Amino acid sequence: MVKATQISLTQLLTSNLLADENVRNAAASIDTELQAVASAAKRLPFLANLDSMNEKWLDELLWQFHAEGIEFAETPEEKRDLIRNSIDIHRTKGTRYAIERILEILSMQGVIQEWWEFEGDPFTFRIDVNIKSDRVITDEKLNLLERLVNEFKNTRSHLTKIGTNLTTKGTIEYSLASEALVLESMPRYCGSFYTGGDNSLC
Repeated sequence: MVKATQISLTQLLTSNLLADENVRNAAASIDTELQAVASAAKRLPFLANLDSMNEKWLDELLWQFHAEGIEFAETPEEKRDLIRNSIDIHRTKGTRYAIERILEILSMQGVIQEWWEFEGDPFTFRIDVNIKSDRVITDEKLNLLERLVNEFKNTRSHLTKIGTNLTTKGTIEYSLASEALVLESMPRYCGSFYTGGDNSLC
C-alpha cells in the first residue's frame, strides 16, 4: 500500500517525458504541492474532533501548532479557539488584525491607537484592553500581556502603554430598609501599564 506522502509525480512519469526539462520542472513543482496537501490531510482528524478532545490533547495540539497566548487560555474552549485560529494568526503576524484577533480569542477586547491618533512619537502605538471575564490580573500577567502584543506587532512599531479596563462584580451594601444587599456589575478602569517603566495594579 502506497501512502499519500510517498506519491511522486516525477517517479510516475516515463523516461521520454522526463527527458523534457520543462516537464521535469513542472512535475517537481506539482510534487511540492502534493506533499503539502498530504501533510495537511493528516491533521484533519484532529481538527474535526477538536470539540470532543480532552484538555490533555488540547495542550499537546497547542504545542504542535506553536500557539501563543496559552498562559491566558483559562478554559478548554479558549484553547480550542487558539488551535482553530493558529494558522490564520501566524499568517497575519505583524498586523493590527493579528493583535486584535488573539486578544478577542482570549476574551480580551483590544482597542489599538496608532501614534498619529494620539500625537505620540512616530511609529509608536498604545492599546486599551477590555477584560470581560472574571480574570485575576497580576503584574506577571501584565508582563505576559506586553510580551504577547510584542510577539504579534510589526518590527517597526513600538508599544508604549497598555491600559486595562476591568469589568467586575461585587456586593454593595445600601442602608435601605427594603433592600439591604444589591449585586451590581461595575465597569472599572484599572489604569495604565507603561512598558519599560514602574507599574502597579489598581
